[in-house]
Amino acid sequence: MTTPTHVAVIVAAALLVAFASPALALDAGDKVLLTLTDGTEAAGVVRADTDEGLLVRTECGEFVFAPSEIEEVRLNPDFSIRPYSLSGDRSFDPGSSEASQFRRQYLTAPGYRDYQELRLQLTDRRLRWMGPASLGYRSKLLGRSNRGAFHVVRAGLPFRALVIRDFVAIAGDHNLTTSVSAMRRESVRKIQVAILLLGAGTLSIIGGGALNYLGSPNGIGTGGQPYGVPLFLVAIPAFIIAGGLGISATKRVVELEEADISEAITRTDAWRIVQRHNGRLRVELGLPDDERLDAP
Repeated sequence: MTTPTHVAVIVAAALLVAFASPALALDAGDKVLLTLTDGTEAAGVVRADTDEGLLVRTECGEFVFAPSEIEEVRLNPDFSIRPYSLSGDRSFDPGSSEASQFRRQYLTAPGYRDYQELRLQLTDRRLRWMGPASLGYRSKLLGRSNRGAFHVVRAGLPFRALVIRDFVAIAGDHNLTTSVSAMRRESVRKIQVAILLLGAGTLSIIGGGALNYLGSPNGIGTGGQPYGVPLFLVAIPAFIIAGGLGISATKRVVELEEADISEAITRTDAWRIVQRHNGRLRVELGLPDDERLDAP
């Protein structure tokens, strides 16, 4: 026999089912576009559908999105999703490393999502993440190709590589700032020397022409004395040296305004500077100052 108490229990259970967050029932590998309750969107590949929420590999890291944060889920959206990728073995599972397992302990920690978006990350020229093997990066590019071209990105803007000037300003490393400033000054000095040599060569040509004219009172080509030949001979190497020096120095100045950080520093030194910056950020956000939080 159904009593009023039983009816109340049944109604309460029905309401809980009706208003509880629906089970997403997504499989690992599904491509999704999430519309979140704060008005933002997140696109990526599902890693796992856990009790805490969806573990999604996005363009700037792995995040857990609680059911209460998700307003809408679109499966296989009609645009290309570009979650972060690693430089190296495509079959590598970053979640298998000890460092990544440590990082995943903080997926739902306050400040974790902000950290993943604000921190700096080293990438190769294709903007694929790279780092030391001790953190689970398989490519080992910090050692084997230490002086190869590379970029630094802010993880929340993964496809916008920082130019050297911006990296120096953000990193705040005294030695790097001094080194890059010295390289710029040296390049500018070489350009100035090249300009002086071009001026000297031009003056030599003008002076040589004047001397030849004086040596040929009846006009050039009338058999006078070629007094200006020594100056012409001086002008030729001046132009050659000025050209080579000016081109190389100008190229160096341009390179120091671009995004290939290898023009200023090696990969291992850049990782050290990035970790110093990221360490300060971790402390500000209340996370442990442990570089394993930068594991893939």
